[in-house]
Amino acid sequence: MISREMTGETMNLNINYLLFQLIHLASEQDDGVNQEEILRLISESSFEKGVMRGSKAHLTRFACEYGDYLSQLRKNVSRGVLGEIEREIRENYAENITLKGLSEKYYVNSAYLGQLFRKKNGQSFKDYLNNYRMERAADLLLHTDKKIVEIAEEVGYHDLDYFVNRFILVKGCTPAKFRREA
Repeated sequence: MISREMTGETMNLNINYLLFQLIHLASEQDDGVNQEEILRLISESSFEKGVMRGSKAHLTRFACEYGDYLSQLRKNVSRGVLGEIEREIRENYAENITLKGLSEKYYVNSAYLGQLFRKKNGQSFKDYLNNYRMERAADLLLHTDKKIVEIAEEVGYHDLDYFVNRFILVKGCTPAKFRREA
């Protein structure tokens, strides 16, 4: 008959395997942090006086502390990804940038990325991109003699009517009037 209780050696082997998997999970989130050091600190702090390694109390406390650590790590990673996406918009706003394409590039679920983006910027990714393009267009209208159709193309709009309608929506007047009255 096989014993239902784990031996101490089997318990340690399973705990070590769990710890290895947790280190791997965290290092996928941020490979720049010394995961083993974090794991050591969390492991040490999850022991109370008289609590045995592998006991229910130890594993419960460890799981809670490591969960908090992963949550914080995810927040840091999200901030980094959002910063990269904002940089991409600044550098490539005239290109056909999509949230789906960026989510694939940065290995983040597109729905989750959209929620993060809205939470940080107070507007959807698409609105943010369009507003950024309009700001660039307004700057070009004020500081160049380029034709409106050239400016529309330069900021990523290939349909002049759509560009003019978006400009009116954002700036409250046509691009020509904006240029004249500035």
